[in-house]
Formats: sequence, structure tokens, C-alpha cells
Amino acid sequence: MGKSSLILAALAKAALPGVDFNRAVEVTNDSSLKVAVLYATDGSTIIAKRPTRQSARNEIELQVRGLQALGESTRSRLPFAVESLLSRLDLAPNDSVWFFNQLEGSETYLDKLSPSGTLAESIGEALGAIHNLPLNVVTDAFLPEFNPADIALKYVTEMDKMAETGKIPASLLDRWQGALEDVSLFRYQPTVVHGSIDSDNVLSGVIDHAQVVTGITNWSEMHIGDPAEDFGWIFGSALPELADAILLSYNTRHPNSDTTLRQRGHLYSELQAGRWLLHGLALGDEEIIADAEEIIADLAQALENDELPPLTKVLAPIAPVLPLIDLTDDEVESVEAAATSFSFENTEIEEVSFGSTEPIEVIDPVDADDAAASDSAEASDADSDVELEASFSAASAEEPATEPVEVIDDKTRPIELPAKSDNELF
Repeated sequence: MGKSSLILAALAKAALPGVDFNRAVEVTNDSSLKVAVLYATDGSTIIAKRPTRQSARNEIELQVRGLQALGESTRSRLPFAVESLLSRLDLAPNDSVWFFNQLEGSETYLDKLSPSGTLAESIGEALGAIHNLPLNVVTDAFLPEFNPADIALKYVTEMDKMAETGKIPASLLDRWQGALEDVSLFRYQPTVVHGSIDSDNVLSGVIDHAQVVTGITNWSEMHIGDPAEDFGWIFGSALPELADAILLSYNTRHPNSDTTLRQRGHLYSELQAGRWLLHGLALGDEEIIADAEEIIADLAQALENDELPPLTKVLAPIAPVLPLIDLTDDEVESVEAAATSFSFENTEIEEVSFGSTEPIEVIDPVDADDAAASDSAEASDADSDVELEASFSAASAEEPATEPVEVIDDKTRPIELPAKSDNELF
């Protein structure tokens, strides 16, 4: 039991009257933040956090704002537990201690998960529940909001800082820059985002004989942004089958048409290595810096070996150009001879029939005047005749042909004589 843990236990006694503690364990050696787990006699466990730097203090204050935004009605939408702030003890203007309840469960390590297990499904369900939260959960708490352009600009700015360190290979910088400049990659619907999903913050345990997510901690980076940010941890695990299983479960809880979530998830996982480097340099922590440099070196080697997945949309492959057929001299002469000897002399040409000709109607001179008079009437009805002809053409085509009716002129009609009786001469 370290000295700082004893101090935090004593401070917890003052901040939480009526609670007795019988054990305190320090859980971090971070120079900017002191954290201890305090065990109470009633069986409860409390986390005490005391920041020693302003950056750590700001992070805790953001975490508290995030927890306050997750009210009771919002927490009822989540299939896991969320921690709560129990008390805060101010020792000096820039010296405070925050006390949170500890959630049940242990840290989740993806390399120990089965793609067909219940925990993989539960992780997808948990992420879907977070991204399904109404946006006013964030806006009402005045937490950050980022549209797709803001997200890309944020990471471009961070990438510039990474480049200034001189510790990022140019090949990785080019890869990240190309992805961040791809506008088609950032067409998604912003959602509520946790912002720092990883093995430390996702707790799991066994409930009803099934391994599931029991709680998610550290809501200091909750905002409206890119849902793929919460997948960086998953796609960066180099476990494609597990990532597919989690994504399948996620899509059933959060239906969407985000076709580039996977690429952005891989991008954010790689950028996290650069962010970890910047964090170590800001703290002057050589251990963190060395760890980040090792991760970056592994990424650069994987990129050189063509082992990293593409970050931009994969276009459909262009059809290959077929190679020219290598013909022998004899085959070439045969083809040329066949081409030059071709003619139409023996080619049968199909006879085209123009149909039978209509007989010319001969008009009797007596009826010429009547025909001329009817021409004007027929001309006046020409337009309507065209329309009617169009409307009936289809129907008339289907009707069976009728026999023509012979028209007999009165002037040429034969004279019919009455029948004579036997007694009549004429």
C-alpha cells in the first residue's frame, strides 16, 4: 500500500462520511494522475482520482460532464452500466479529488475473444446502443460537435504535429494524408460517439451464463462525430474475423448505409499510434514515447510488406487487356487470303417486297363535280382523320379482313322483266 493510496483513503473518509474503508490500492504510476481503488467494509468499491497536472484535471472535468449528460433516462437505453460521480473534495484552487463507483467486470482483450462468442456480439450491441442515443444528449450538455469536415480537419491538424516530430515515416504520412483528403470516405451520418473505446474502458463479465459487456468507463471524450472512431480499437486488432462478427452485430442494432466505416476505422486505429506519441512527448514520458515508436515502426513495416488494408474506396478492377494472338506466318497468309478473296458474287440477297399496288379508281365524268366538291370536305377533316387513324390502327390490325361489297351503278343495272304467264304473248 503506497503513501498516496493512504492519503486518498483518508480523503475519501472525509468526502464520504459513513463509509468505512479497510483497504486501498494504488493502480497507476502516471505522474499526472494519482488513482487508487478503495475497498469499503460494506463490499462496495470506490475509485479515487487526484490529478497533479492541469491536463489531467481537464480530462476528469470532461468525464464528469459526460457522466452528467448520461442521465437516468439515457442510461436506461444502454445494455451496460455506466459509472457515477459520488463526491468531489476540493483541497485547493487547483487540487481536487474525485470519487467514482467502480463497475463490475474486467478489462476486455480482443485477442482472447472468439468471433462466434457472446462477447463479440455484446460489443457490437453496446456500440450500436451508444450510436443510437439521441443527439441532444450531447448538445444539451454543451459537449463537442463535429461534422465530417471537422473530423477530417481535426486529424489533419494532428497529423501535421506528428510530422513535426520527425518520428513518423513519410510512407505512413502519405498514406494517412491520402485517406484524409478522400472526400468520399467521409460521407456518413454523425452520431453520439464515446471517443475512447479500448480494452481498458470496456469491461466484461458473465451474466446468465453468457460473457457480455458489463460496463463502459471514461466518457471524457464523448461527442457528436464519426461512429468509426469507436471502431479504431476493433479494426486495429488485426483480427478480421472478430471485427466482422462485431460489425455484423452492430449493424443489426444500428442499421446504416455507411459503406466506408471499415476504412475509417482502420485509419483512426493507425492515427492513434501517432496520437500516443504526441501524448508521450507532451508528458516527457520516455516509456510512452518508446512504446509509440515501436508501434509506428511495426505499421511502417506492415505497409512496406503490403499487409495493411486499403484506406480509400477500392474501385472495381479494370478489365485486363487481352494479349495479341501470336500467329505463325502460314496462319497470317491464310487469314489475309480469306479476307482478299471475299466477294458478294455468291452472296444471296434477300428480295424485298414492296407489296401489291392499289388499282387506280376511275371516276365517271358525271360524278366528277360531286367528287371535286367532296375534296374540300375531306381536306377539312384531314387532321381528325389522322388522329382517328392512329387510335384505331392497332385495333384494325387485329380485326379479320372482310369480303368487299360490290357496288352496282343504277345506270348499268340490268332491267328485270316480270314473269309471263302461259296465256300472255308479250
